[in-house]
Amino acid sequence: MSAMRVGYYTKRLRKSNQQLEVHFFEPSVLEKYRNDPNYSLRMTRLSTKHGSGVELSALQQYVWGHKPDGSPCVVVLLSHLNALSPADQLHWKLHEIRRSKRKGPKIDRRYYQPMITGRFSDTISIYEAIYLFLREIQKLFQPDVLFPNLPDEEPLFLAPLGYNSRKAMMQFAQDLCTIMQFNMQTLARRITASDVQSKVADCVKREQRRELLRLYFKQHNALSNEIEQALATLKEINELRKLSAHKLTQAERDKNYFEQQADLADRLQCGLRDMMLAFAIAEKGSIGFLSKRVLDYKVVIY
Repeated sequence: MSAMRVGYYTKRLRKSNQQLEVHFFEPSVLEKYRNDPNYSLRMTRLSTKHGSGVELSALQQYVWGHKPDGSPCVVVLLSHLNALSPADQLHWKLHEIRRSKRKGPKIDRRYYQPMITGRFSDTISIYEAIYLFLREIQKLFQPDVLFPNLPDEEPLFLAPLGYNSRKAMMQFAQDLCTIMQFNMQTLARRITASDVQSKVADCVKREQRRELLRLYFKQHNALSNEIEQALATLKEINELRKLSAHKLTQAERDKNYFEQQADLADRLQCGLRDMMLAFAIAEKGSIGFLSKRVLDYKVVIY
């Protein structure tokens, strides 16, 4: 490889040999790869696809951190940036966040040990919790499928927003609605009380999913305040995805959508956990079917 084709971070690594040097980037650095067919972008990794025709490029691991204002950022070790192609290294350099000696972005505590020392934490993020609880609920209904759109791997959108915009927030809500849309017939078959069959049929016909959930939990004596709050959060997400991104007021332009997303995701994961416990009792007779590790995870707001 000629000197002109040596990337910025490769040069830096050769000069310093500081493989564990930490670098911070704006979340928008990932947007380039989300819909590019030449790249495979997963929750913590990035690589070019086989036969893509573009220069080989890879990022073994990226994790999340936060800037002084609390908004999210992407964190990568210098040794991992070294494996990016020179063109990709330039792209990442343009999105790098400058650090001051007094103030600057920081890596989230739950990622520090796994990233630097290889030790894994017992904490998960609110976004990881959403997927984890949906997956556990899915298992409770096997061999039936409750969430037909739930992917086998954690989807990329379950992460802090790439941009502080209403459009990005609406897309996040839309993607949530997609993976959480459940098979109404799967649930309807489990509501057997004769006095509510007409209501069940009406819910299925009108696609009133939250009301069908309410009937299900009511039949199993599990319609608690926590479940009602969870249903209210689902309604909020459904309404949010329908809002127009045009004709924004000044207040909406100045809104911190990073904070709104984190608050919504936190309330959703709490609600899904409550629903998971209620589903376990209704379907299996106890929460013993759930793994102890799932129940013991500490959820942190990042």
